Amino acid sequence: MLPLAAHFSRRSSKGEQSSKKEAPAATAPAAATAAASAAAPAAAPASQQQVAEGPPVVDAYTGESFPANQRFWTGGALHCLGAGVRVKKLGGFIPVSVYSVALYADAKAAKGAAGKHAAGAEAAATALQGGGFTQALQMRLVRSVTGKQFSDALDESLRPLMTGDEAVLDRFVAFFSGAQLDKGTEVTLLWRADGGTDVVLRPPGTSTPYSTQQPGLSVSRALGHALWQLYLGAAPPAPDARKAWLKAVAEL
Repeated sequence: MLPLAAHFSRRSSKGEQSSKKEAPAATAPAAATAAASAAAPAAAPASQQQVAEGPPVVDAYTGESFPANQRFWTGGALHCLGAGVRVKKLGGFIPVSVYSVALYADAKAAKGAAGKHAAGAEAAATALQGGGFTQALQMRLVRSVTGKQFSDALDESLRPLMTGDEAVLDRFVAFFSGAQLDKGTEVTLLWRADGGTDVVLRPPGTSTPYSTQQPGLSVSRALGHALWQLYLGAAPPAPDARKAWLKAVAEL
């Protein structure tokens, strides 16, 4: 079995050097504010970079939290539309939480796309599924699974949506082959504005900001389109997450 580290991208040396620079001395009011902030508990893992004010978005089922806004390796700052849980029934009876999933999007573009359709949740789903602006599905494992277990589950759902593009899906499945996805592992699937789809796989405890990451895999629009059809379709893997995302788009 290959180590998970073989699948995630390199850190930016520039990002590491900049993180070592000392901040200028704060004024008294600023120092008091900084002290108050330091005393507050961390709302989200250090592996995520919050780029604007706002409370974290929490998956109520698992308690996992995601920054309200986050900057990835492309597409600028994206806004979190909500989070929910993927539950798998073992043996068809016993519900087990597998991962929390959040959806990030360019808020202005998402609002503009939704405005082209009739009002309502399903119109928001159509707008998000249409693509044309940067969006990201970010999953955090809440139990350990193998890469094969993770990709096989997606393969089963995605293959019927990717007729004629099976080679693209095969590359996606192979990317996870041999990996171990321990609890806390993050999988980010970013659907770029130009249609391409990037995949980043990060082990638990990674502190590198996502803005300095490089994708471990980049494939064609077909994968992104199918993923968004799946997660925003009528029978999504994480129904509560879908409900939250569509409500958030309607309120942008």
